[in-house]
Amino acid sequence: MPDGHRLTEARLHGAKVIVIACEYQSTASKADEVLIIRPGTDTALGLARVIIDEGLFDEKYVKTFTDLPFLVRLDTLQLLRAVDIIPGYRNSDLSNFVKVLESGQSPDPQVGQGRSTFPHLREEWGTLSSGTA
Repeated sequence: MPDGHRLTEARLHGAKVIVIACEYQSTASKADEVLIIRPGTDTALGLARVIIDEGLFDEKYVKTFTDLPFLVRLDTLQLLRAVDIIPGYRNSDLSNFVKVLESGQSPDPQVGQGRSTFPHLREEWGTLSSGTA
C-alpha cells in the first residue's frame, strides 16, 4: 500500500472511506465501510445504481414480485417495511399450512413439522410474496 499515507491523511481530514472490492485487502481493513463483491460484478453494481437513480425500473413490478421489504431505507437505515410504501397495509390472513405459535408454545418435532412462525416475527416481517407468511 504505497499510498497509504494519503488514506490516513484523508481520514484525518474527515473523509469517510468506502471500499468496494472483490477481496478483503489492506485498504479494506482501514475503511469505514466495505462491500465485497464477486469478481466481474462491479459493472452490474454501477448499472444498478444508474437504474435506481434515474428511475429506469417498473415500480409496480418491483413492489409486487421482488424482496423489496428486505431492502434497507437510506433515511433511517432500518429495513423497509410494506407499511412504509403501501398506505394502510396489514398482513394477509393465513390460508396455507403455516402455524402461528403463541408465546411459550413449542413447535412440533422436526419430523412432523410443516412451517411455523411466531406472532412477533410475523408482525415484524409482514406477509411474504405469494400470500405466504
